[in-house]
Parts: sequence; C-alpha cells; structure tokens
Amino acid sequence: MSEGCETQVARIKGRLAWWGSPKGLVVLLVLIILLAFALRLYRLAYQSIWYDEGVSIHLAMKDLKGLTRHTAGDIHPPLYYYLLHFWILAAGPSEFSTAFLSLFFGMLIIPLAYRLANKLYSRRIGLLTAFLIAISPFNLWYSQEIRMYTLGAFLGLISLYCLVRLAGFQGRASLQEGDADVAEAKASFILWVGYILSATAGLYTLYYFAFLLLFENLFVLGWWLTNWVRKREGPLSLRHWILAQGGVLVLYLPWLPIALRQALSPPVPPWRSFIALGKAVVDSWAALSLGQSVDPESGLVWPLLSFLFAIYLLGLLSSSAGSHRVATVTLLCGYTFVSLLAIYLLSLHTPLFHVRYMFTYSPPFYLLLALGFVRLKKVSSVAMAISMSILVVACGYSIYNFHFDPVYAADDHRGAVEYMEERIAPGDAVLINAGYAYPPFLYYYEGEIAWRGRLVDYEPGDEDRQGVILLQTGVIGGDEDLGWGDSASDFYATEEGETAQALERVFAHHPRVWVYRIYDTVTDPQGFIRDWLEEHGRMIGDREFAGEGYMRVQCYLSAPEPASQGEITYHPLDVRLDGQLSLLGYEGPSGVRAGDDLPLTLYWQAWEGLESDYSLLLRLRAGEAVDVAQSDQVLSPPTTEWQVGQVVSQTVTLQVPAGTPPLPYALLVEMYDFATDRTLAPVPGWSMATITVSKPLVPRRPPQMTHEPYANFGDILQLVGYEMEPLETEAEDKIQLELLWRAWDAPLPLIEMVVELRDEEEQVQARDTRTYLVPRYPSVLWEAEELVRDPYDFQIPEDVSPGNYELTLTLQRIIKIEQRGALPVLSASGAWEESFPLGAVQIAAP
Repeated sequence: MSEGCETQVARIKGRLAWWGSPKGLVVLLVLIILLAFALRLYRLAYQSIWYDEGVSIHLAMKDLKGLTRHTAGDIHPPLYYYLLHFWILAAGPSEFSTAFLSLFFGMLIIPLAYRLANKLYSRRIGLLTAFLIAISPFNLWYSQEIRMYTLGAFLGLISLYCLVRLAGFQGRASLQEGDADVAEAKASFILWVGYILSATAGLYTLYYFAFLLLFENLFVLGWWLTNWVRKREGPLSLRHWILAQGGVLVLYLPWLPIALRQALSPPVPPWRSFIALGKAVVDSWAALSLGQSVDPESGLVWPLLSFLFAIYLLGLLSSSAGSHRVATVTLLCGYTFVSLLAIYLLSLHTPLFHVRYMFTYSPPFYLLLALGFVRLKKVSSVAMAISMSILVVACGYSIYNFHFDPVYAADDHRGAVEYMEERIAPGDAVLINAGYAYPPFLYYYEGEIAWRGRLVDYEPGDEDRQGVILLQTGVIGGDEDLGWGDSASDFYATEEGETAQALERVFAHHPRVWVYRIYDTVTDPQGFIRDWLEEHGRMIGDREFAGEGYMRVQCYLSAPEPASQGEITYHPLDVRLDGQLSLLGYEGPSGVRAGDDLPLTLYWQAWEGLESDYSLLLRLRAGEAVDVAQSDQVLSPPTTEWQVGQVVSQTVTLQVPAGTPPLPYALLVEMYDFATDRTLAPVPGWSMATITVSKPLVPRRPPQMTHEPYANFGDILQLVGYEMEPLETEAEDKIQLELLWRAWDAPLPLIEMVVELRDEEEQVQARDTRTYLVPRYPSVLWEAEELVRDPYDFQIPEDVSPGNYELTLTLQRIIKIEQRGALPVLSASGAWEESFPLGAVQIAAP
C-alpha cells in the first residue's frame, strides 16, 4: 500500500515537473493565448459602433487619396486607417470584420509581452505576464474597439523590446563583458531596424506615441550618463541611438508638417476639460488594473485598487538589486507613468488626457504586476494563490460589466438609425453634428441620401426628393481657424444669425426636420439650435438611446398641424354653473395627438359677486368616470375680483399623456373651492366638448413611471411601466393602476387581461377579467412600437379579510370565444412565468 502511494506521488510530481519543462511552458502559453482569443471573440461587435469607430470605418472605406486628405484635416495620423482600408477590401466592412483587426493586434501583444518578460526575467514570469494581459478588461476593451490603440500598444512594445535587447538587459545574471547577447545587441542590424521602423510606425499610428518615444530618449540619456559617470562603457552606443532617432525623424518628415499644424492649431473644437493629476492617476490606475468598466470610487473597487498597488510595489522592489535590475524596473515603470506625467504637464496648457490613451503605455504594467505576485509567492504561496484568485474574480466582474451593464454600453447609433429608418420619409431633413455623428449614421443608414453637406451651404432646389437631406451643423461661435478654412472639413465655424437663416430655409422646404443629437453641447454650447427648433417647430417625437453620449433622436414639424387635428375655433356654450356664473364658450381645437398639449381659452361671466377663490378643473374622460387626462389650475385674476357682468378669459393647457388610446373623449369642466370643498358644475354628466385623440406622427418616448419592469409578455408585448396606489387600503376600496403598454409587433392578437388579488398562500381572493386589454381599443388595432396607456381601477370586494396580499397581472390570447392561450411573462430570473406580480397590498380592517 505504501509503495503504491509513493508511486502515485511520484507520477504526480513527474506531471507537475513536465508542466515546468520547456515543452510544458509552451503548452501553457498556447492555452493562455487561446483563453485570450476566446475572451476577445465573445460578443465581438455585439454593441453598436460609436463615433470614433464610425470615423475609422468611414475613413478606411475611402480611396487612399481621399483617406489621406481627410486624415490630414483630422487629429490622428493615417497608418491604422491604411491598414483598415486593405483589411476591409479583404474581409468586408461588417462590424465584426473591422473589429477583428484590433483583436488581431491585441492578441499579438500577449506573445510579445511574454518574450520581453522572458528576456528580462524568466519564462514563468513571462507566462504570468501573458496571463494577466489575457484576462485584462482594459486589453479586452480595446481589442474589441475599431480604433488604433492595440496597434499603437503593439508597436510600442516592439520598440521597448528592441531597446531592451540593444541595452543588453537580462534578468537571470548580471551582464558580463563578452556576453553573447551583448555582442548580438551591439551588432544586430535587425534590432536597430526594428526599433526605427516600430517607432516611426507608432508615430504614424498615434500622436500620443511621441510621449513614449520621449521617455525612451530620456531613459537612454540617463542610462548613458550613469555609465559615463561610472566610467563604464555600456552596450548601447549613444551615437547609434542618436542616428536611430535621426532615422525616425527622416522617415516621419513627410507627415511632420501636418502633425505640427494639427498639434499647434487643432482643426477641431476643444472638447476636453482639464483633469487634475490626482484624478488622472486614479483613473489610469483603475483602467490598467481592472479596466474602464468599474467605478474606482465604489466601496469594493477602491480596496482592490489599493491591494493591486501594493502588489505592484512588490514588483518594483523585486528588481531593486543590481544596476541593471534598477535600470530595468525604471524602464518598465517609467514607460507607463512618465508618459502619463508628460501628458499631464502638456494638459496644463491644452487638455490632452483621456484614459484610453494610457493603453498605449500599458503592457509593462502587467510585467511589473507579475513580478509582484512572484515576490508574494516567495513570502507565502497561499497568499499568492488567494491574491490571484481575487484578481481573476475582479477582472471577471469588470468584463461582465463591460458586456452587460448599460452604464458602459457604447452609444447606440445602430438603434437610433434603425428607429429613424422606420419613420423617416423622402423629403425629410436631418440635422446632424458635423464631425461628431455623421460617420456612424452613414454606416448604418441604408436609405437614399439626396444631398449631404453643411447646413449653412444648403440651398433647396431640384435635388432628388426620393431621399433625405443630411445637414451637418457648424460650431456656433467657434474659432475662425476651425477646420483651417477647408470647405471639405468636418468642422466649421458659424454664427447664430447664419445658422438661423439656414434653418429658415430648411423649414420652408421640408415638412419634417429630424435632429440626430449627440455631443451637441460641444458644437452648440449655448443651445441656440435647440431653442430655435423649440420656438419655430413642433416636436412630435423624442427618443433617447443608450450610451454615455446621451444620444437622442428628435423630430419636429416645420409646418402647421394638419387640418385633421382641427383648427382652433370659438365654440359658444352659455352654460350656467349653480346660477353664479356662466361658461360662455371656449376656443380650441377638436382634436389632439397623444403626448401633446390641448390649448383652450375659456370665457366666463359672473352673475353675482363670488366670495371664494375658485380653481379650475378640466378632465378628459373615457367611459365610466375614467379620466385619461386632468388639469388643475388656479384662475387669474382670482374669482373674488371678478366684476358682475364682466367677461373673463382664461387660457389653460390640458396635457394629454403619451400612450392615450386614439379615441373620442368627453371634455369636462368644473370650478371648485379647496377651502370649503364646494364645487360649481353644470348638470351631472355634462360634457363641454368631444375631443378626439389621435396617434402621434412619431412614437413618443415613454414617460417616467414609478415602476419600470420592462416586462416581456410572450415576446410580443411589453409592460413599459405602471403606477399603483394605494399600497395600504381597506375592503370595498379601489386600487388605482395606470398601465403603459408597448407593442413589439403588429398585428397583435386579441388579448384579455386578468388581475387577481392573492393571499400569502397564493390563493385567489378576488379577480377581475377584462375581455379587452384596453377597453374600446382592442389590441388588434395597435401598431408596432405604439405606446398605449390604460388607467384602471381594481375593486376590492367587501368580504376580503384584513392581511397582506399580492396583486398579479395575467394576459391571455383570445383564440376563440371559449378558448384562451396564456401569454407568459419573462421573470427577472430568466424563466417564463404565468403571471406578473404588480406589488404587495396591505388591507386593513374597516
């Protein structure tokens, strides 16, 4: 038995030893790379592209001449766009294929970081470095973004690797004279060429790459001075280094004048604000450690960041012995944080910092973090295992947020354009922020565009009205040098007067004007266009979309309301209220659209002096005492100041909620005194007028409600929100509900609604069944995405005992007169349930 155990232990040790052998380490590296690929491939291109990604695809789909010309007027150099151009020619312009280029360079970072760590320290540290990069949410974020950041980080890592080899750094022993690697570093033509090409390509990829090169030059100068003071000749020749920098400069000369012009006189409006050094450091550290999908100030994240800072410090201390090791850790740490410091110092003049640019300098961070974990292992293997487990869980949490938390979702240009395409009509005009939103709009929009250009240049003529007019707004009050005066620039300066004249031309020739709003506070900081549209147009649609840019799509009518809504006319009435005063008549339309205001002017005449200050109550009523709209307004002047025989006019507004069913309604009016509870009204049931509510021209944004469950019934109908009160009541009282529905598809089947009151043992104590989901407006008449509002009162029977209950909602499809089919609702757990719980109700004894 003892010999068998010893044999088993020996086998286990042999297998563990194999994993530590060169072949085993290679297999581990392959497994790490496969893990990284799986993480980066998961949900690739699932989200919409955002503005920067739209710019990437828009430029890459131009011909090379147009691409170069456009990039010269932008704020980034062209190399990445060139690569993406040829990538699209080979793989197509889909979101997935274009994002795969970033994934490709993001994957190359992993084996190269392994190679660097192996050269400086050991294979095991290289594997740990590769693993940390593989699970890094920061790396995952930019490996899935259609931008140049993974390419920039990859080129920077090549330059760093070449520098390390040229400087003769190695980790396992101090460098000795005559060492083969040193001789190779001195004589290696490939390394010098590799450094020159990677440094030049980096500058052609991202201007922020210059901060990385600035640090590398400072480091080499300091390293040379240290050797000079110590009278020791280092393997890196300063003369060769200067010649290499000259080679980079020569190769970059064709683009250098453009880069200097873009740096000294940016062609875009200023959009970044200054960020204090403390916040820049915290945000950078949080991104490097756990990505951009965590809040560094939250209760759990802050201790994690502090913990990782301690691990990072261990990594710094682990390289403190020996001059070469000190230089190595200085190189690795400075590569990341001296670049950040350089950005901050320049930001004192012009704000430059954004956490995304830290990704270019990020790879050495993970190497030092790996060193910290290795040093922790020397203290305690258990502590190292626990620490690594905490980091893996934290990264998993951040990755989950990245994929599923709406807070970190990309601006939903895809959804916004789809929303417009379903509603936009030929001849409509679209206002869009120049240089900010039109690239993703063009990428997703599949309809015909009759004309596209600057708003101020648009002169309505004989353009093809089968398409829409796309108008790019300017920067109101912007600098005269904006866009360098180039008529093809995305950015141009304009003034309020010029913009107003252009908007008047648009309104005169286009019945509907859409506004594709995102980042418009940059181009229009005072909100002039928004105010002008509110004053001269009539908003008929407003929808917000996910993303940090608070994007929204609005639609304005430029022409008066169609005649079908009814003209504002005077309607004589001469109705007396309790003999004290008369309602002589009113001015107003006979119809209104759901979600709009109903303007009314009422004319009164007092027959005797009124001793109380009455208030006015207007109701829009459907059926038996169900009010779909109500307006309670104080009269001015007060009724106590009315003179006998005087005609007094009162202008009021009755807001018709979004989702009000398109039906005729009775308009009721009464006067009441809140202090005495006295009401002056015509005979019971008297209606001042019949008002017809019609559907909005564009589906409205749902109003905010107390409960917004996003309940999905049978994948065809959504309970957008509801109000429910009171939550504490008595038998024979009513529970008032206001339900807001939205159809996902059309036509819908005929749907029946069942509301039940269930006790704590889930026994039904009261039930109310409505044959139609909404009375007088059956679901078969609803349109796709239509909002339908339903005020509803649930009567509690008198025999219900006091106690705690739950109100539930069940929907059924009416198949035949006596046959029903349940519409299950998707619960929060992801399971389909029979009914939806509206909320708890406490019923007290009478």
